Amino acid sequence: MTCFNRPVRLLLCALAASAALVGCGGGGGGGSSAPATTPTPVTTPVLTNVVPLVVDGGPIGNTVNVPYATVTVCQPGSQTQ
Repeated sequence: MTCFNRPVRLLLCALAASAALVGCGGGGGGGSSAPATTPTPVTTPVLTNVVPLVVDGGPIGNTVNVPYATVTVCQPGSQTQ
């Protein structure tokens, strides 16, 4: 025995489907009312007193995953390398 006849069940299913679709917001995405802005380019600061590192086997080749750097030590105030 069923509680509702066929037309009533169809109506209830249609109402449930409508409620589900309305509850989802209907999509569309909507746009922003703010005007588009141009992104500001990021400038990289000039770095001083930096040195590149190399991670390898080292000068002799007998180590693993050890960082090495090559530096030149100058007298204070000198401009030559």
